[in-house]
Amino acid sequence: MIALVEQGADPAGFMWRAHQGVWAKGENIADPEQLAAYLVAEGHDADAVLKAAGEPEAAETLARNTSEAGDADAVGAPVYVLNGEPFWGQDRLDHLAHALETGRAPFRA
Repeated sequence: MIALVEQGADPAGFMWRAHQGVWAKGENIADPEQLAAYLVAEGHDADAVLKAAGEPEAAETLARNTSEAGDADAVGAPVYVLNGEPFWGQDRLDHLAHALETGRAPFRA
C-alpha cells in the first residue's frame, strides 16, 4: 500500500482484496504471487509496485507510520483516530460518526 501511495495510486481496491484474501478466503498475502494477482486485478503494474515495496524508502515509511500509529494508540485494525482520540473496530464507527457530526472535543484518558 505504501508503494501504491508513493506512486500516486489509490490503494483502496488492493487493500480490499488483501483483506478479503486474508479474512474471507484464507489466502497467503505473504506470497508475492498472490499480491501480484491482487495488483493486476486492480489495474496496477505488479512488478513495479512490488519492486518499489522492497526499496529502503518504503521500509522507512513503514517504520515512521508504525511509530506514529503507536503514538496515536492506533494499535489494532481497524482503528480510526480523530483529533488524537482512537476509535477501535467497526463497532465504534457510530461513535466516530457522532464525534464528526457534533464536533465534540476528544475524550482523553
